[in-house]
Amino acid sequence: MNKFEEFGIREELIRVITELGFEKLAPIQEQSIPILKGGNRDF
Repeated sequence: MNKFEEFGIREELIRVITELGFEKLAPIQEQSIPILKGGNRDF
């Protein structure tokens, strides 16, 4: 399982992300995705 899948990102988005050449999350993404997916905080 790649890091994007671990964060529960939709499969179609993972496919596009991978096609664009991204293989791993940036540190800021690792920290922000769980907060954004929680839906109760604003960036």
